Amino acid sequence: GGGTMRAMGAGAGDWVMESTYKYVGVGKGDIMLVQQKRRTYFGLMGVAALLVVGVVVFLFAGSPSLSSTMKTAGPAIVKSVPPTAIVMPSTETYTTTIWATCGHKNGAGVEAVSDADCGIGFVYDMSKHTARCVFARCDPRGLDKDTCCVPEATCGSASGGDCGAGFAYDSSKRAVMCASARCDIGGVDKGACCVAKGMCSDGVSDDDCGAGFVVDTSKRMALCASAKCDARGQDKSTCCMAKARCGDAMRSGDCGAGFVFDASKGAAFCATSQCDVQSQDKGTCCVAKGTCGAVSDADCGFGYVSNPSKSTALCASAMCDAILVDKGTCCIAKATCGSSVSDNDCGFGYVYDMSKSTALCASARCDASRADKGTCCMAQATTTKPPNVPKSCSFWGDPHVLTFDGARPSYYGDGEYWIVKNPAVKIQGRYKGTKYTYNLAATKKIAIGGSFIGGDTNQGGA
Repeated sequence: GGGTMRAMGAGAGDWVMESTYKYVGVGKGDIMLVQQKRRTYFGLMGVAALLVVGVVVFLFAGSPSLSSTMKTAGPAIVKSVPPTAIVMPSTETYTTTIWATCGHKNGAGVEAVSDADCGIGFVYDMSKHTARCVFARCDPRGLDKDTCCVPEATCGSASGGDCGAGFAYDSSKRAVMCASARCDIGGVDKGACCVAKGMCSDGVSDDDCGAGFVVDTSKRMALCASAKCDARGQDKSTCCMAKARCGDAMRSGDCGAGFVFDASKGAAFCATSQCDVQSQDKGTCCVAKGTCGAVSDADCGFGYVSNPSKSTALCASAMCDAILVDKGTCCIAKATCGSSVSDNDCGFGYVYDMSKSTALCASARCDASRADKGTCCMAQATTTKPPNVPKSCSFWGDPHVLTFDGARPSYYGDGEYWIVKNPAVKIQGRYKGTKYTYNLAATKKIAIGGSFIGGDTNQGGA
């Protein structure tokens, strides 16, 4: 381009040179305005004369022009020239530099600095749009990096609240570079630094809630505090609820037919927040009732025995309490000897012992011929006779007698005497003196009778 001198004053003011520049492209060098060199007064008089003519023309025409060439960019250096002065040729060179700013890579404003120009880990600092670069062309990766660029922020500078509703800060992305110097994790950097929050329905099970807690199904769509629900930690109150205990508002009737509440399980956890003791919590909170078949006579206590007809009857609890609550169910009162026992009930050789009328039998019905014979009966009374032992009785002489029982009486007078007198055997003897016995008595005749010979009487002797 060329330079043009223009008068700026009121008729005779200062003169200033206005320049026009043309960008010739990358590789053609920077832009510089250099005024043409003038030959010295002492060197070329012809040139001096030509200069004088030019000045005269300038004074009368008012619009002289100077030619210039483009070399470098920069602010123009302006010299004041009086209208009537004669400018002598000089060897001085005038240079104008045009500075680039961060908003433009070069002074012509053709290309703007972008994030990519700043290099990895840096972005363009838009607040430095008018900042002047070191050279006429910005080098945002070199000397102008600190002027035009700023380090990218990392996700570690963000917080969970910055991610917005439904998202949480992804701590695994702490070192990830944001898209700008300040992370906009609610906007462009949301995908880089944040992660969608999980919901309670995303894989949370009763086991995840920990001991004593179960999933709260009404909270399945609730958002957790992070991408993965921590049902045992910060999300416990969000996704889980406490299990009920068997002892909470339990009644025996809740267990259903044939079962009763197991008091020893009062602190046991149910499967849900509301015990369902007739279904899934039956085995946890309840126990099957016992049956009377396990009850013995001894379990029933004094005066009672187990009732065999009630062997399948259900007790009031898991362990039949035959002396208390289950006595009427499983046991029956014993009978007494006086309730129905007679002599015939006692069997052969025994009779009812009336002194035992209030004695308890072994069962609900006295068995006087067997189990209760010794309790209710006594042996029948009988007469006894000594055994039959053979005995003998003898008599002789005048007479002398040896009786059955071993006595030895003697008789010396005449007369008739009983020798044996018994309903079965009757023997009489007649005694009288004889000449052979010197008139001492001797047995003269005997008579034998009795039932053993059919009531007849036999006699013998003189």
